[in-house]
Parts: sequence; structure tokens; C-alpha cells
Amino acid sequence: MNNILRVKMEEARILLENKLFNAKTSLVYDSLSSHDPEHRFDHLPYPEEISLQLPNPAGWGTGMEDSMLNAGSVVEAYLIRAELESETRVSSLAFIRKIIQGMKLCATVHGKPVFVVRSVSPRDGKSCYINSSRDQFTLFAYGLWRFFRSPFAEEADQKLIMKLLSAVADYCEEHVCSATGNNLLRLDGQPAMVSRMVGVNPHEEFRLPMLYLAAYAVSGKERYFTLYKKYADKALDITLSLDTARSWWNLELAQMQISLALAFIEDPSPVRQEKIHRIMNLVADIAEQSFLEHEGPRMLGFEGDWDQETIPWAKAWKMTLRSESIHSDGPSLFYGLLYMKPWESKLFIDAFDRIRAVGNLAVAVALNPTHKPSEKFVSMFRRAAVHPTYTRHTSAGVCNMLHGYYLLRKRVRL
Repeated sequence: MNNILRVKMEEARILLENKLFNAKTSLVYDSLSSHDPEHRFDHLPYPEEISLQLPNPAGWGTGMEDSMLNAGSVVEAYLIRAELESETRVSSLAFIRKIIQGMKLCATVHGKPVFVVRSVSPRDGKSCYINSSRDQFTLFAYGLWRFFRSPFAEEADQKLIMKLLSAVADYCEEHVCSATGNNLLRLDGQPAMVSRMVGVNPHEEFRLPMLYLAAYAVSGKERYFTLYKKYADKALDITLSLDTARSWWNLELAQMQISLALAFIEDPSPVRQEKIHRIMNLVADIAEQSFLEHEGPRMLGFEGDWDQETIPWAKAWKMTLRSESIHSDGPSLFYGLLYMKPWESKLFIDAFDRIRAVGNLAVAVALNPTHKPSEKFVSMFRRAAVHPTYTRHTSAGVCNMLHGYYLLRKRVRL
């Protein structure tokens, strides 16, 4: 089974590098709209649409929504691949450095102080949506920090990462404050959706201190550690209040664990370490249970097609208006802009969501360095991960799958 699994993961990797990755921007996009290589990105928005922030300022449902999430996962997956497979080390590290160039592009293409946009259009190499999110910032910082701390980062790599993460921390220090509602803001300076950094849900509260700790880890500047300590204790207490009985989305668990994993390595405080350890154990337990009871069987029971292509946002089967766009006591636009979310093909989402969920839950389990994944979990992961037909698949769910696979492979025999 392990040999079959490795063959399937190699198929997923080839899909990632040869189809979802675009060399013009060095970014991994969310989906493919054609199995014809020349037309695989025809669904991506045109620069004219992006300049009008259509269908929404976050690029939701457009195929260029989550390039930074993809990047953070890919960096760690390929780092572990380089560690475990010496014969692939040169090619793995070369691809990581390409991805980091794409991350740099997303942080600088707009010409403003480092603000991490979600993606950049390959049509012109510069157009981007103006509403990012705390999730995009989280994976951006994690991926760069992870490479910086690896034995493979050279001096030039470390200088670039130090510059980018320091600038992100500087941006947060200036803009994430009471005057802005602790919001990351949009590129136009207005408040952004899904970008508040303080007073949020337990799985999100640690993101801001994690960004400051990442900057401290790569730069050694005490100012960033002081900023980290300003928020960390309260954020950990809030995170500890998470409801273990609620139904958790796989992205929430993976991203919460990612932010904690960085602090597990970098925070020297025994008191905070004890809290981090407790939370990471809780998250791993929730993720393992969710996988065994829901997402593993859901993957294994899937009998649909894995090769469903996505469609341009304007041809979505339905669109919904984000509730935050509607106000009873003022203009209906959210700070001057409309947030319509196009829904992609149900057939595409059915396949994509299963792959992403299995990968993310594996990340949430395997990132906890003191939690040993159960034999039952490992066995079901093997069977679930080989179920998709990756050679014909069309989504960036393979980024999450590869991330989870390599983290697990580092921990157990896969």
C-alpha cells in the first residue's frame, strides 16, 4: 500500500507542477478549466474585471483566491520531500525557490508597503484583488519561516525572507490597531472582510502574534518579540476556549495548528509552551476524530468524477451576496464595494473538497510533534489518499494532500 501511495502522491505532484503552477507568476492557482494545457487558465478573471473588483474584492470563486494558502503548504511539503528523498533534493529546492518568488510577487506587485495579496493574474502579471485575509498572511509567513529555518536556505534566501516578514510585521504594527478595528485593511485603505486580527474566533486569535513571532524568528529584532508578547498570552487563553464539541471545518483546524506549530518552535516561555502544547493536542484529537468519523469515509465513499473542470466566475451556477454587504442603516455596499460570491460547479467542488479535507486534517494531526497518529488514522489515510485519480484532477486540493502526506510520512512509516 505504501508503494501505491507514493505513486499516487507523485501523480498529485506532477499535477501541481505541470498544470496548476504558472511559470509567469510562479504561483499555484486554485483550479483548471480545461485539460488542454493552452486553455487550462481560461477561466481566470481578466485584468479589467479585477480592476473593477468583480465579482468581489477577494477574488472568491475566481480561481485566483488562495495562491498564498497553496504556497505555504507547497513550501513545507517540498522541504520534507527534499529531506526524505535525496534524489529529488535539487528539483524540490528549485521549485520552492520559484514558489517564494511568487510569494514575493504577491507582497510587492502593487508597489505599496508589504501587503500580501491572494494572487496575481497571469494574464498581465500584475493585476490583483485588494481584499486579502488573515489566512493568506498566515500561510505566507509560515511557508517563508519554514524555509528560513530549514538547512537548505542559503544566505540570499534568508535575506529575502527576513525582509519580507519584517515588512509584514511593520505593516501590522502600523495598521492593525484600534483605529482600524484591528483590521488588515484592503489595498485601498478601507476595512476588509475576513481580515480582523483581534477579537476573532478562537482558531483565529493567535494569527497576529504568530506574524510578529515569525518576524522575530528570522530577524532577531526584539521589537517584534515585544509585539508578540503583547498579544500572545491573551490569544492563547482565547484559543484554549475553543469548543471541542462543535463541528470544525478542516481549514480551521489546519491553519490553527500551523500558527501554533511556529510558536511551539520559537516561543521560549515554559508557561506559553504548556498552553501551546495543550491546544495542539486538542486540535490533533479533533482532527483525527473528524477524519475517522466523517472525512475519511466521505472520501472512500465518493463515486463521482475526479476530472470535473471549473468554469469562469460569470458562468457560476449561482451567486450569493455576502451578508456583510447588506446594511439596514446605510449604504448596502461594504465600504464602497459589493461582495458577490460565485458558486463553482457542484461536481468540481465535490471532488476538490474531499481531497482538501483529507490533506488538511492530516496536517492538523501530523503537525503536533508530541501526538502520535493512531494506526487507525494512518491506515485510513493511506486508503483515502490513493482513492482520487490525480492524473485527471483539476484542483489545488493536491497542495493540501501533499502537505498532509509529507508531514505524516515524516512521522510514521508511509
